[in-house]
Amino acid sequence: MQRLGSGGDRIHLDLHVDDPRAAADRASGLGAREVADQGHVLMVSPGGFAFCFVPGGPGERPRPWTRAGGHAALLDQVCLDVPHERFDAECNFWSALTGWDQARSRVSDDFRPLHRPPDQPLRILLQRLGADDPGGVTRAHLDWACTDRAAETERHVGLGATVEAVRDRWTVFADPTGRRYCLTDRDPTSGLLPVPPRTVAP
Repeated sequence: MQRLGSGGDRIHLDLHVDDPRAAADRASGLGAREVADQGHVLMVSPGGFAFCFVPGGPGERPRPWTRAGGHAALLDQVCLDVPHERFDAECNFWSALTGWDQARSRVSDDFRPLHRPPDQPLRILLQRLGADDPGGVTRAHLDWACTDRAAETERHVGLGATVEAVRDRWTVFADPTGRRYCLTDRDPTSGLLPVPPRTVAP
């Protein structure tokens, strides 16, 4: 969470790299635009999505939380919401920048997941917005994975979220400030070694 001096709230990505300056120069060659260099480098993707290169080595992929009822949940994905006409270019940019291959979605051709290495903490999914939303800039929302969507929905609503839509494999919420995010049926333990998960109260 970052307090902003002005403007509306938004999501951006921090990419941890050994050399932010070199990473920024490479990203510029791929079509990104540099905004500021303050030791960390603020960039904007070709589709207009803000991200930063920050100094730091590899982190540790978090384990899911086990709720009091026994189900597991994990904030595990950033979904980039891409205007219709910019979708292919934005997918190609993020794949080249991260070195993660693009994969086919089992849900829809309007989703393009990037194949995350097993040690990386967050997935990146790109979603093509409808043809009725062709302009604007790429934005983002967060996705939670959980093993019991109904139970996790009850928890989120109890904390002040509002359910906006229920789909076959995910539920769309608005948090108390109105920001949208999703709960999905994706397995939060996928790709993790069998170590006991953390446990917290609901």
